[in-house]
Amino acid sequence: MSDRSPERAPQPRRPFRWALYLPYFVLLVLAIAWCAFWFVARQRVEAAMEGWFAQEAAQGRNWVCPNRHVAGFPMRFELACEAPTFSGNTPQGPIEGSVAHFIAAAQIYDPNLVVADLRGPLVVKSTVTGQSAKLGWAAFDISVRRGQGGLVRMSTVIREPNLTLVAANGGETPLARGQLFEAHVRPDPDRPAEQGAYDLVSRLDKATIPMLDQLLRSAEPASLELQSTATQASAFFTGAGPAQFEQWRARGGALDLVLLKLDKGPQRLEANGTLALDDQHRPSGRITARAAGLGELVGALSGRGGGLGGLIAGGLGMLGRPAATSGAGPAMTTLPTVVLANGQVMVGPFVVARIPPLY
Repeated sequence: MSDRSPERAPQPRRPFRWALYLPYFVLLVLAIAWCAFWFVARQRVEAAMEGWFAQEAAQGRNWVCPNRHVAGFPMRFELACEAPTFSGNTPQGPIEGSVAHFIAAAQIYDPNLVVADLRGPLVVKSTVTGQSAKLGWAAFDISVRRGQGGLVRMSTVIREPNLTLVAANGGETPLARGQLFEAHVRPDPDRPAEQGAYDLVSRLDKATIPMLDQLLRSAEPASLELQSTATQASAFFTGAGPAQFEQWRARGGALDLVLLKLDKGPQRLEANGTLALDDQHRPSGRITARAAGLGELVGALSGRGGGLGGLIAGGLGMLGRPAATSGAGPAMTTLPTVVLANGQVMVGPFVVARIPPLY
């Protein structure tokens, strides 16, 4: 009989307990890192806003953002202001304005796209005359897409806009209202970068404009469309005051009107041309147009009794010529070219107005 004992089978090794908790530990570390990242980014957003306020103040535009706060944790950033106000100077004197509420948001995974929502009304008041312009709406949305080279696209959509002039005594005069207004701005991809060209497309649908109704003697709703390109447009990135217009003029900036279109019932007007500023700060350029169904306008100009309006209407009648048309719709008549030069507005051979310097 042997004295050797039988060998024992190897026992399985117990797993380390910390391996059971490893996934939870990793999640905890990631959550702490994400919170730290969000709050650091929040501080940078607030610092950027303070820098922008300071930059605007240096340009004479002061903004106040009451009850400002940054929220949206964990997947977005939301900057909100309750009843923000602004003030500044214009060529017509100092102004001040306000809006009921402002909020801008960006997703944390796509910070270059900022979407803003405004609650109205927007009120802009002249502190000299006491008159105000008040804009109301059902919805007001702005989106801005930026890239490495700067602005990629900016879009504004206003549903049911309503513009009113408010007198100092509180009386209100309707100026315009419509169903939908939209505007889109982007760099022109077909022009050299040194031209600094930006495309602007805007449209106002089913608009009621009392002054236009009176001029054209029609209560039909109107649709207006603008397609244009502005060169050296970066001059207006910091505002639209005299300094920016002078910078734009000195750089040789121009506004190319690709299409300016008005549809109002059977009445139709289309125009295109180029506008700029001369060395005396007056608009200059040429505009060509064609129209249909504007007999009421010609009648309004003639006043049924002659005078300067009758002379202009007669010139329109003599110089206008039928234009070729394609498809359905009223025949279009080419109108005399409008020339802006040396502070004068000329329709054909007639000087119809004089233009003072803009600034």
